[in-house]
Amino acid sequence: SAPLWIRMRLLWAGEYFQSSGLYEVRDAAFPDTMTDDELLAAYRTTRFCADTEVGRIVIRVGEVCPLLDALLHVKGCMTWAYVTAFNPGSVRMSDAENVASQRELEDAVRQLGHPVFPGEGIGDDGTWPPEQSILVLGIERAAAMQLGRRFGQRAIVLGELASPATLVFCT
Repeated sequence: SAPLWIRMRLLWAGEYFQSSGLYEVRDAAFPDTMTDDELLAAYRTTRFCADTEVGRIVIRVGEVCPLLDALLHVKGCMTWAYVTAFNPGSVRMSDAENVASQRELEDAVRQLGHPVFPGEGIGDDGTWPPEQSILVLGIERAAAMQLGRRFGQRAIVLGELASPATLVFCT
């Protein structure tokens, strides 16, 4: 998630289990989840921001970001991913849980050795508070998706130099 800043309709079912690397709601009494179309709409109305040495980058799904391309050139990278550990499964978690998960994500990415920049996903409608996130440069699609799955995200945002940002479901 990816980071989402819209009214979430997924209710907290109280318990998660890990199945094929994805977090899923265990209790079928809570079937009210966002459809893929709703999730895509949420991501399209979110600004994925990162604070970098070339300035504050703002990424939008479906758009090319020239400032991000400049950063990729400076760092000698061709690919990037925007990932968060906040609110796995699009379910609102406590601040303490989110911060702890985000710290674990940041530690995992540091171990991979990629350039990382802090940021936040900010929804246009302001219904959710911004979610801490990271912009990771030079990471391949499979590794980025693995991180998304590991931290329970339904989707992440990926891209390549001079190409539009793409929403990728972590399924």
